[in-house]
Amino acid sequence: MKITRIFSDEKGGSHFEDIEIPLINQGQIGSLSENVSVKKLQFRKVSAEYDYDFHHAPQR
Repeated sequence: MKITRIFSDEKGGSHFEDIEIPLINQGQIGSLSENVSVKKLQFRKVSAEYDYDFHHAPQR
């Protein structure tokens, strides 16, 4: 999955960088990335037919 990273440099200037986030096929629930160090952030891609019934989040 291609995302745009927004970050600032040592002088406080803003920058944009396109990066590729690898996704791992998780079957019916779609493809997920690994956790990304921030606190936690996860990217997800699902098919247009995705209709997974309500469920509790696996993590806080």
